[in-house]
Amino acid sequence: MARPASSQPAVPGPDLPRQRYGRSAGRQPALIVVASVAAALGLAWMVWAAQHWATPQAASRLISYSDITERSVTVQIQVDREAGLPVTCEVQARGVSQAVVGRATIEIPAGEDTRVFLSEVIPTSERPENAELLGCRGPDQTGLR
Repeated sequence: MARPASSQPAVPGPDLPRQRYGRSAGRQPALIVVASVAAALGLAWMVWAAQHWATPQAASRLISYSDITERSVTVQIQVDREAGLPVTCEVQARGVSQAVVGRATIEIPAGEDTRVFLSEVIPTSERPENAELLGCRGPDQTGLR
């Protein structure tokens, strides 16, 4: 029967992992620089995109709809825009079944007023129950606001 040479368990020394796995490659400065530049560019793009898309050229709201007749409804809208900018707005009317019974595109020419109030009659195919403003946009905006 063989006995161990020592009665105490073997405790690995501080060099044992290094001997087993080799030396670590250490930090790679080029990789850190590339990652830092990519992160900075990504952050700069996020700030630009947030600023660009959070400040639309035109914003709008429906003030009211009135004068409902058998074939039309009148809408009053408010448009806030940059001075000198033409704006296009989309409005629609819905019937009792909530189907769209009329739709209109309103063109607001360029002007110095930054806030415009206007009233527009929407012709309809049957008696409307309500009207809604789908939104307005400037020439460089893709979506309605």
